[in-house]
Amino acid sequence: MPTRWWTGLEVAEAAERLVPGSVASADAVACYFHAEKMCEAMEALRIDPETDFRHLTNLCGVDFWDHFEVVYHVQSFERNQFATLKVECWERDNASLPSVTK
Repeated sequence: MPTRWWTGLEVAEAAERLVPGSVASADAVACYFHAEKMCEAMEALRIDPETDFRHLTNLCGVDFWDHFEVVYHVQSFERNQFATLKVECWERDNASLPSVTK
């Protein structure tokens, strides 16, 4: 089975089905989450059989002039698929997000 990259729009559709109100926006590459719903949405995407995004492959931050972005690359080994999830942090002087790991 070939590796499947989920578009941001596909992830957004699944996330909204699982955690309504969790998606801030989406594009062809990534799904952007509301910071306060990120942990709940990632947990839902992890345990949902359709998405099965159980593995956090990469976690990084991007420093823009006016905000930070936290980028999560998640993967399902079972379903051979990847997705890119993001959260924007607009409080540069006090930027923080809860941990998505348990």
